[in-house]
Amino acid sequence: MRVGALAALLLALPLAAAPARAQHDPIGDAEAAFAEGRHEDAEGLYRQALESGRLAPPGLARVYLRLAELAALGSTGDAARLLGFALALDPALDVPASLGPVEPPTRGVRVVLEVSDDDAPIGVRVADAPDTLVRVLEVRGRGFERTLSWDGEPREVDPPADARPIEVRALDTHGNLVAQAGRLAPEEPAPAPTPDPDLTPEPEEPAEEGTPAIESPWFWVGVGLVVVGVAVAVAFSASGTRYVLDAPVIR
Repeated sequence: MRVGALAALLLALPLAAAPARAQHDPIGDAEAAFAEGRHEDAEGLYRQALESGRLAPPGLARVYLRLAELAALGSTGDAARLLGFALALDPALDVPASLGPVEPPTRGVRVVLEVSDDDAPIGVRVADAPDTLVRVLEVRGRGFERTLSWDGEPREVDPPADARPIEVRALDTHGNLVAQAGRLAPEEPAPAPTPDPDLTPEPEEPAEEGTPAIESPWFWVGVGLVVVGVAVAVAFSASGTRYVLDAPVIR
C-alpha cells in the first residue's frame, strides 16, 4: 500500500507543477537572474521571452536593452545593434553606464499610413526603424487581412471600401509588436432575424354576415298574414257577421 501511495504521489507532482511553470514570467525570471549576476541564465530567459512573440513595445524595449547590456559584458559586438532596437522602441529609456554615453533618437519607430483618397490605395511605411527591427506588416480591416514582408521600402494596400478603415501592425522577426497605426472599423450589428413564412399564421377571413331579416321574403310573408288577420278581425267586430275566408294565396 505504501509503495502504491508513493507512486501516485510521484505521478501527481509533475501535474501539480505544470500550472506553476505556465504562470512563470520569463522577463521577471530573467531580471532576477540578471540582478543575481547569473548572466548566462538571464540571457537565455530574455531570449525565451523574445522568441515568445507575445511582447508589446514596452516589454520588448526592456528585453533588447538587457540583451545589449549582456552583449557588452560578453564583448560580442552586438550591443550597439540591440541598444538601437531598444531606443527605437522607447527613446526615453535609461541607458546604463556600461553601454557608454548614447544620444537617444528624437522620435521612436512608428507606422505611417498615407491616404490620398477614400478609394485610392493606402501607402504604408515604417519610420525611424533600425534595419532588421521590423520584418512583417499585418494589415487588417473588416473582412480583410494581408501580411506583407518589410524590407524598408514603402508598401501599398488596396482594401475594398467596406473594409476601411484599416489597422497596420509592425512586427519583429519573432512576431512581437513593434508599432501600430490606424483603427479597425466597428462591427456592424447583426440583422434582425427574418420570420419563417411557413411558421407565420395566415390572417383569418371575417365570417360572412347573415342576410338582414328585413331583406328576407319570409319576413314580408309574415307581415302580410298579420295585416290580413287584423283586417278580418276589424271587419268581423264591426258587422257582427261571420265570414268564411279562404286561406290567402301567396303569389
